[in-house]
Amino acid sequence: MTRVSSFGQTDLLIQAMLRNQSRIFTDQLQITTGKRSQDFAGLGSDTITLLGARDFRGRTGTFIETIKTVNSRLAANELQLNGILNTAANLRQEILTIIGAEEAAAFDALLEGNFSFIASALNAKVGGQFIFSGSKTDVRAVNGTSLADLIAAAAATDLFENDDIKLRARISDSVEIEFGITASEAATTLFESIKRLADFNAGAGGPLDGALTAVQRTFLVDELQLLDQAILDTRRFQVVNGLAQQRIEMISDQHQDTSIFLDIFISDVEDVNIAEAISRLNLDQLSLEASFRTFSTISSLNILRFI
Repeated sequence: MTRVSSFGQTDLLIQAMLRNQSRIFTDQLQITTGKRSQDFAGLGSDTITLLGARDFRGRTGTFIETIKTVNSRLAANELQLNGILNTAANLRQEILTIIGAEEAAAFDALLEGNFSFIASALNAKVGGQFIFSGSKTDVRAVNGTSLADLIAAAAATDLFENDDIKLRARISDSVEIEFGITASEAATTLFESIKRLADFNAGAGGPLDGALTAVQRTFLVDELQLLDQAILDTRRFQVVNGLAQQRIEMISDQHQDTSIFLDIFISDVEDVNIAEAISRLNLDQLSLEASFRTFSTISSLNILRFI
């Protein structure tokens, strides 16, 4: 027969075995998932801290993605502005050569090629949107692409379809940036200079083909100075674009550093130390084995064995 007191002792052993099994299950789950707990309740007082850190990381990630979008627009602006400035510089050099040689050839073709390239650059798209059209991103910034369109216009500015509304984006909790260059900002004086050259070439003073007359030479010398100013005007907006790139790059670096810090902080709160978890699992398995052996020994204790 079994001793009356054995019931209480057996019950305590069973409870101990169940606790050991529960700890082993928790250890195995932590090792498998890498997390301290599968729900917030298991984190206790760290829950509020973890939720705050996750929210901060989410906002930071959103700002990083916004900056990537803005930066792609600014990089596209830089690329097209570089092309426009190089084209204008080439036109200047060609005019300088004509003045020096006092002879011109195919001047209308020269103007046609330069104007067409600049107009095409100003109608560039990123992600299906015109980047020099201000807020009218579905409208071409320049409505004429040939020299004939420029000559036919009453004023060079008639070719611009952009508005003056700049795009804005929030790139941090405290910084909202205005970005983008419009076609009229970047190229009004350039268009005006090319139009004056084209109108002169098509008018009574032209064509510029062959040896220059005194009037033609004087006109080109005067216009060369105006073209220099037009190039400076365009370069000024290139500088504005570059400064915006530098600013968002600095803020982007700050966000990247913050994101790395938050990833480490969140990991410290919710992730388990795998080495420690494995050690606990080994100890809990030894404890469970000891509980089984003790339970087996006590269960076999019977007064009949001592009679």
